[in-house]
Amino acid sequence: MFSEAMLDRQFAICRRLWTAVLTQAVRDVENGTDLEREQALVWIFGRQQVRNGFDAICQWLDLDPDRARVTLMLRRRFRFCFDQVRGKAMPESQGNAFTSTMAGHPTWNLAQSRAKHRRKPGAVSEGAPQNANSDRKAA
Repeated sequence: MFSEAMLDRQFAICRRLWTAVLTQAVRDVENGTDLEREQALVWIFGRQQVRNGFDAICQWLDLDPDRARVTLMLRRRFRFCFDQVRGKAMPESQGNAFTSTMAGHPTWNLAQSRAKHRRKPGAVSEGAPQNANSDRKAA
């Protein structure tokens, strides 16, 4: 039989392996060739029900897959690369895997709306004073 220490060591090895797989997918999106980028995005945003799919690996690592996707979309470089692939995608009728995978993906819609509503550094909300002295001058 296996000792508890041996099982812990094997678990740690598997955890490092799957973490490396996720890390490589992000690197492929942010720094890979066009093909690597598209394949990584299809893997991350696809809903494949396989043991080595993004959802299964995230769950095995105690991560929420949808939350991980939203977090990735908030990374500027990841989002930029995502938008590049999305802009180059062929129409779905031509069989583009990326376009068919991403069509109406709820995580993408959530990340898109969150990013649109995030304020940029130094931006001022409508109706907010420009600086602390502007209230005093008006009074």
